[in-house]
Amino acid sequence: GRSAQTGVMPDLADQARAMALLIQAEGRPAMIVGHSLGGSIAYQLAADFPELVAGLVIIAASLDPDLGGPRWYNYLGALVTWLLPGDLANANREIMPLGRSLRALEPTLGNIRAPMVVLHGEDDNLVSVAHLDYVKQHLPHARIQRYSDAGHFILWEQPTLIVKAIQSLLEPQ
Repeated sequence: GRSAQTGVMPDLADQARAMALLIQAEGRPAMIVGHSLGGSIAYQLAADFPELVAGLVIIAASLDPDLGGPRWYNYLGALVTWLLPGDLANANREIMPLGRSLRALEPTLGNIRAPMVVLHGEDDNLVSVAHLDYVKQHLPHARIQRYSDAGHFILWEQPTLIVKAIQSLLEPQ
């Protein structure tokens, strides 16, 4: 919500370009870990700049354009943006075009070459676990980990799962 100097940057491709500049400045491919919208941005980064991504750990993220659009409360939030706290208003502005951004990303998913682990909790009330079906169909090389006892905030609920996923990508295969 505060990553752009000019305010909200709701387009996934714009966010990915901003991240690419940071990685290019470092001078080597990076391990990308993204949660929720950050995971959607990570998919975009890996599709647009595959040479910059050494591995991906995606947590509770939207990828399916049919499931990743705004929900009823996002439309309500858009009507009363002035009532929302700044971070929540920014988050809502970022979610509104998400379905369109994911649809635009879809034809480039085959560009993603990096090894990846995708984690999702079945008790996620914000991002449907059904996104994993889309990942399985479009990114068959992804290792999918589905957890029955976790929700959207799996990274805080069970941080050791995230650490293990990162470590699994760092170990030589």
